[in-house]
Amino acid sequence: MANTKEKDYKSSVTLMIVGDAIEPTEISKLLCMTPSQSWRKGDRRVYKSGHVFTYKHGGWKMFAPDEERCLYVEQQILAWVARLQNKETEIDRILKDGALVVLDCYLASDGPIPLELSREIMLQVATLGLHISAHIFQDQSNEETVPHLDMV
Repeated sequence: MANTKEKDYKSSVTLMIVGDAIEPTEISKLLCMTPSQSWRKGDRRVYKSGHVFTYKHGGWKMFAPDEERCLYVEQQILAWVARLQNKETEIDRILKDGALVVLDCYLASDGPIPLELSREIMLQVATLGLHISAHIFQDQSNEETVPHLDMV
């Protein structure tokens, strides 16, 4: 993977925290971060179609800065690791409260998507207590999904 070569797929890595007892305000205070989206278990979302969705779990989601979307997924993961590096105690508390802390990876391309998570990257992610979830779409135009991949 050459850093000078432009990647030929779309991607983003989002920090997500999900669990039954999530209190978004407390997560924000604990991490000193502001979520892009958050919700509590039982909150409702009404779509334009009128469909009402009730959340089965609480959630806290933070998108990476737009300028990171041009980076390879591996680099985006490392950027999150750097942001969270001094927050091990806070993440551990969130985990002990029964929540799951995930780096949610979205990848889409018209062709094959190279994804190499080195031992070093995986070790850094695991040391923080994070999970990685990958959603890989083969065709950007219709977003037909290739199998969903969860790495724990």
